[in-house]
Amino acid sequence: MSPLHYKSFGLQDAAAPTLVFVHGMGGGHWVWRHQTSVLAKWRLIAVDLAGHGASAPPVPRRVHEHVPSLLALADSLSVKRAIWCGHSLGGAVAMELALQCPDRAGALVLVGAPPEFDVPPERMHLVRHQPLEARSDRRWLPWSDATAAEVRAAYASAGPAAPPEVVLSDLEALARFKITGLLPDIACPVLVITGAEDRYIDKIRLEQKYLRSARYHEIDKAGHLVMWEQPEATNRLIEEFLAGISL
Repeated sequence: MSPLHYKSFGLQDAAAPTLVFVHGMGGGHWVWRHQTSVLAKWRLIAVDLAGHGASAPPVPRRVHEHVPSLLALADSLSVKRAIWCGHSLGGAVAMELALQCPDRAGALVLVGAPPEFDVPPERMHLVRHQPLEARSDRRWLPWSDATAAEVRAAYASAGPAAPPEVVLSDLEALARFKITGLLPDIACPVLVITGAEDRYIDKIRLEQKYLRSARYHEIDKAGHLVMWEQPEATNRLIEEFLAGISL
């Protein structure tokens, strides 16, 4: 298991409370640009999952297989207990971590991350056989219709596009991820943030039923990439949540 690449932001004191950012499908540490530049009162660690960004392959094909490398990174940074903030696939990884090692999770921030994902067979087929077309198919664009073109362009240029085989592995992991029945076993505080126009995760409302203690927020004029589409609202919710957390 190769060490994960990461970037550090905010407080540089190893004793400071730590917030670990975990990106979604095909992403990297850069997807948290609007958060790592603002949330300065914490020690912030933004990771590249295995096989993504500057982290070495292979890419896990199941969500729970990402957990050991994240825990190894936390150990290398002397982080025994952290807040895990995950987007989409990263949120799924955070939930698996909280279920496997509850003592390592002080709280979760789940952004566009339900307990199961709806991956239609036609989307999987397109990603597997026509990856370029899959990136532009309107049925699965991550944006709200209200999101400005310059925001979309800025996201596209923020980091390198993941190779098709990485995107496919991530999508396969999401298709297999189904932990709705285990949600009551997540004992730590949870903040759920979703865009009101997120095409990917209609089933996120399941969290309201099974995670009754979660703080749940929908943000208008935002899709799956709510932390880019509405960064100020996203950051405000995270800051308010963190203010009530002690590790």
